[in-house]
Amino acid sequence: MKRALALILGLIVAGGFFTGARATDFPLTVAGIQVDGNTKIRTQEIRKAVPFHSGDEITADDLKRASQAIFDLGWFSEVIPEVDEEGMILFRVVENPVVEKVEITGNVNKESIEILGLTLFRARIMPSDKIRRILRDHGVKEGEVLNNHSLKEGLEAVIDAYDKKGYTLIMVGKVVPSEILQIEIIEGRVTNNVITGLNTVPTDIAQEMRSSCGRVSEEGSDPTDPRAAQELGLLYECRDCSSTGNNPGRGPSAVDTHREETGRGADRDYRDRPRWGNPVSTKDRRCVA
Repeated sequence: MKRALALILGLIVAGGFFTGARATDFPLTVAGIQVDGNTKIRTQEIRKAVPFHSGDEITADDLKRASQAIFDLGWFSEVIPEVDEEGMILFRVVENPVVEKVEITGNVNKESIEILGLTLFRARIMPSDKIRRILRDHGVKEGEVLNNHSLKEGLEAVIDAYDKKGYTLIMVGKVVPSEILQIEIIEGRVTNNVITGLNTVPTDIAQEMRSSCGRVSEEGSDPTDPRAAQELGLLYECRDCSSTGNNPGRGPSAVDTHREETGRGADRDYRDRPRWGNPVSTKDRRCVA
């Protein structure tokens, strides 16, 4: 097959954008569509994502959109379209790895299991087996090609599972998508509370608001939670800018009361934070109102 005129547009997973392309004549009439590089994902499933067919006239933008549509299926780390001088279009794909094992780290903190006020034993807040089960329920399964969308949805579901148990300072740290899928869970621990912006709030309440250090943050578990002062109508806004990490010495939880108000607190969700992604250090972290 002649390749005198070849168009190569690289779609890279790290950035999700196209790189340099050699000029070719557009619009062009599609002579045929082929796929190369897929071993687990069926060609028919890939071709369904392409919005044009043989005989259609397409532009360079049409080709870019088709490549993006294939990439958006979630099964591939790279999609490279090529066009020869006869109008034959070839999509070269690189499949994500087949997951052989899911390795979970960082979920080390424990909670007490009690009956009638008696502590029977202590167990992990979120056992690794439960995290794997949540991921499986969202399509991340051993023996199958890793799907980017399934992984994201599964990790969000893990965070939701922590939320339902009342633990709010939870993030997903480093994720290594390989045959051994490595996932780091960051269970945030409050190490210090810093109160700013108080004018008329009583001193004893302010002191109580600082007394919940040294634990994994659990929503509603502490009557001295600064949000309680907000709900009493003493504070207009309470922004939680807590540190994250399994190391209890990572940094402080900065609670900015903003200003005193006689009415009830603003209707804002203090848990409005990034759900997953690379964690940032305490000094770089910003409050999210």
